[in-house]
Amino acid sequence: MLRKYSNLSNRKTLKKGIYISLIMIAVRPLIDFFPSLREAAIINIGGLWGAIVFLAIISLFSVYIWSKKNLKYSYIIMLGPLVMIFCFYVINLIILKSTGIIVDISRFLIGFSPFLLIPIIMELSGKINSKKIFRTFYLIFALSLIPSVVITFLQFFEIWEGLYGLYGGQERATGGYFHPGHFGRFILMFTFFSYIAILKNLFSKRFVYFLILTGWIATFFSGHRTSLALISLIVLSGELFRVKEFLFTSFKLKKSKMMYKISGFILIIVVLIISLPTVFEAEQMQTMLHQNLRSFRNIPDRIMVDDQIFDDRFLNNRGLRWNRVVNFMNDQPRYVKIIGYGETIHDAHNELLHRYLNSGILGIVLLYGIFFPLLLVFMIKSSDKKGRYLSLLLLICYVFFGVPLRPSNYPNFMWLFFTGLIFILLLCNKTQKSDELRYNRKVQ
Repeated sequence: MLRKYSNLSNRKTLKKGIYISLIMIAVRPLIDFFPSLREAAIINIGGLWGAIVFLAIISLFSVYIWSKKNLKYSYIIMLGPLVMIFCFYVINLIILKSTGIIVDISRFLIGFSPFLLIPIIMELSGKINSKKIFRTFYLIFALSLIPSVVITFLQFFEIWEGLYGLYGGQERATGGYFHPGHFGRFILMFTFFSYIAILKNLFSKRFVYFLILTGWIATFFSGHRTSLALISLIVLSGELFRVKEFLFTSFKLKKSKMMYKISGFILIIVVLIISLPTVFEAEQMQTMLHQNLRSFRNIPDRIMVDDQIFDDRFLNNRGLRWNRVVNFMNDQPRYVKIIGYGETIHDAHNELLHRYLNSGILGIVLLYGIFFPLLLVFMIKSSDKKGRYLSLLLLICYVFFGVPLRPSNYPNFMWLFFTGLIFILLLCNKTQKSDELRYNRKVQ
């Protein structure tokens, strides 16, 4: 009797903990606005808020371990590479005794901490109202993004000056953050969550499409091409998936109604295809629009380009950065090449090179040869058709985002990445229908 009461109490604690943890992640766009966190935001930790979320997740995981007392072998195998990478960081901290390594350890631990929520989610699947949790998270996340979207529009049209950032020789709207990419990654992940909402019919499609379009335009105004390209990829692939689903499930509808919906899908796809070339020239078009706007308002042009500094035009100076990291690692001892230097002393601007610099060749093998492939297999086995599609899409976005950037080093991005996987497990689980019926019966 006491054990049954204890398990019930622990389950309630886990449910409340999941709610609170996801809401704390949803308000991250607002947290990064506070001036007191500006210095911490530059290193992408999120200051005190990042530490609070990390401790909350660790506490929740501890409660789960205490009540469950075992973990599935598949999860332990996935957790193993992350533990080993953490050990590499600790070894380098002991050897080099550099405070910079502590920063990278913090980024790694805080960013990957939501992964600890996955076994709890699998345990609670069918015992919580997944749709209600998602709707709450989505609305809070959308409300948290409103200030940055409004500021981006105000910055672009020169109504609110003083919050621009000078990147790549150009002034670009940042949405109130320290870099346009900071804003772009929030909109990127919001677009992904929007397609979860669309595919699961959790909100009015007109409402969700309006939010997607607003985010796309705001990202275009910021000139962050990587985020803009991936947002377009999500929208295009999402619409293609919807067309496929529609063609296979709507054969019973009347022919006229079917053709009406198909023409709507085709129109969306055509518009997206036409707009895709603007992704690759986003900065140039943004500059042209700015110059025309300033000419109309008789504002002096302030766009500056220094060819002596930004002489490598490949992916906006990425080639020079990659070459610098490779040359640095080539000059290091063999053990550094194996377990990494442990500290981001060079901004690699590439996921593989960043991991090579921080965790060496073993870090690359552990994270990208073991952890992520096993994670994909786990998601495919645990999800239905829509869940498999969304899981693959999210990992593809991660891969492409990692070409010019280093997503594993951005805790705010990793929080949202794992949150996306969590909602896929909650909403697209293979046993979801039977679990929902069981939950509804208990509620009634």
